Amino acid sequence: MFLRSYKVTAELMDQLVASGAKEEVEPDPIGIERSRSLIAIRLKALIARDLWDTSAYWQMINAENPIDRSFQRALEVLEDNTFQRMGMARH
Repeated sequence: MFLRSYKVTAELMDQLVASGAKEEVEPDPIGIERSRSLIAIRLKALIARDLWDTSAYWQMINAENPIDRSFQRALEVLEDNTFQRMGMARH
């Protein structure tokens, strides 16, 4: 499955930076390194979208993005009746 098996390579990241340089976008090595994992997630999601559809893009983003893991956890809590068990849900 694409979600688990496809990895964004260093070569692809380098190509992205080179493409930006061709468009006169000044590379920021510190920023690139700091954001490497998020950039890789976006690239993977864009590739999935191009191969399949917009839904595939969001599946990649929601499954792998550490920032969005809280969103995923919120969905789990809503589905597993956590709020009801804690007496926090309105009836």
